Amino acid sequence: MFQNFVLIIGLIISAIALLGGLITVWVNTNVRIAKIETTVNLKIAAIEISMANYIKTNAESIHCSFSDNKEEHKNLMSDVKEIRGVVNSIEKEIIKLTK
Repeated sequence: MFQNFVLIIGLIISAIALLGGLITVWVNTNVRIAKIETTVNLKIAAIEISMANYIKTNAESIHCSFSDNKEEHKNLMSDVKEIRGVVNSIEKEIIKLTK
């Protein structure tokens, strides 16, 4: 009878130890996952902040560049219109000379 009692107590202690080991592994895994998530979230936040700062500091220069490019585009278009007019007049002169 005493042997059965010792066997049962041994099985209970073994089951508790096994359950404790499983709980420890589960908790450690969840803690590591939480650490990884926190690290990733912090890195993403740092990237977002640096991008926002870059955009904020360069917004004025980008706006100026856009305005400059707009003016340059208008100038180029007027030059192209002038060249087109010259080409048309040359074409008309060639047609007159070939007749």
